[in-house]
Amino acid sequence: MSVRQEPPPAPPVPPDLLFLGSNSADLGSGGSLPSDVAMEVSPSPVIPVSSSKARPHLGSASPLVGVPSEAGSVPIGNKVDSGSTVPTSSSTPASGTGVEVPFPGQDSGSLPSSEFSWAVKARAASKFPKSNIHVVVSDNGTPRVKVPNAVFERGAQAHTDFIVGIFYGKAPSYGKIWGVLNFLWGKDQKVGVHSLMANAYLFRIPSASLRRKILRHELWHVGDSPFFVTEWKASFSTDPPSLNRAPVWATLSQIPFDLITDEGLGIISKPLGVIVDAKPFSSISSVEIKVIVDLTKKLPSSVEIERENGSVDTLTVIYPWLPPLCSSCGEFGHKVSLCPLLETPPKQNKQKSNPKTPKQRKDKQVQTSVTPAEEDVGILVCRSELNRPKTVP
Repeated sequence: MSVRQEPPPAPPVPPDLLFLGSNSADLGSGGSLPSDVAMEVSPSPVIPVSSSKARPHLGSASPLVGVPSEAGSVPIGNKVDSGSTVPTSSSTPASGTGVEVPFPGQDSGSLPSSEFSWAVKARAASKFPKSNIHVVVSDNGTPRVKVPNAVFERGAQAHTDFIVGIFYGKAPSYGKIWGVLNFLWGKDQKVGVHSLMANAYLFRIPSASLRRKILRHELWHVGDSPFFVTEWKASFSTDPPSLNRAPVWATLSQIPFDLITDEGLGIISKPLGVIVDAKPFSSISSVEIKVIVDLTKKLPSSVEIERENGSVDTLTVIYPWLPPLCSSCGEFGHKVSLCPLLETPPKQNKQKSNPKTPKQRKDKQVQTSVTPAEEDVGILVCRSELNRPKTVP
């Protein structure tokens, strides 16, 4: 009995061939695709496109997608059997039909704009609050905005690590200010120095404890140029307080050891002025104190203290530094070279008034005489050369 052999099953057809449709004339083997095989293979998923101008996702590497139709799936731009181009949807696709690719730089829920916006990414990176203040144009044609005082106040609170230094008279050079202040204040972190105006500078002190120390002393100096320090505010005066009565440091020597106390220093400093500060204890016979003195009067160089038994002790007083007195305007706080009332002469290129002319060589005029005999042979003899004595080397 013979056994009937079944024909081998047809090989599976790649899903991409289904895009050609069931009516295609050529599938690579010369025949049409069997209907039973085509029913077993599921079509590839299709992603709808919102509009013809939509851009694909930049990071996508998917192949060309098609649009489903009754005759099958065909690529975008191809025509179906009826002769009409497959339309694309311009509205947001319904749920379950696909995911719309967002336009670069916009939210996923917004449609791409026809005009490119440079501020889309900038707003996301830097968070600048939107302002409702209107821009007006002044009489001279310059745009103008009116800033409320509250904006200045909030800005001053954000700049609490800055202090202002106001010099008496003209300020010294920037390099000198930077070098001295970083030597005094910049042991842990460098001090930022910024020019604010002619006699005022802005100092950035990141350390809160150092800022409190600087503001507590109030009066500092760079060389012979004192300056007054104050915290940064939205508005402040650029005129420093008068130095007719100013706090200065004084060194008292030969003090009895039992008087180096807060009570004792308050008594022995009375002849000088009002004591406001003192440096830590470092000696058994001397102390450095800060007193508010009257600079318009002569400062004493010694102080006497009397005991109850009648004995008198003499203390010596030394002032390491005193504010200079200007001989031009009579004000304390600057030298005459930095007086603000004197105009600084403009710098001129140093040119010599009488430039030297190039030296002209003066050739000695030598008189020559020619005798008739010498003239005949055509030899000129210089008598001065003949009479010159010969030197022996």
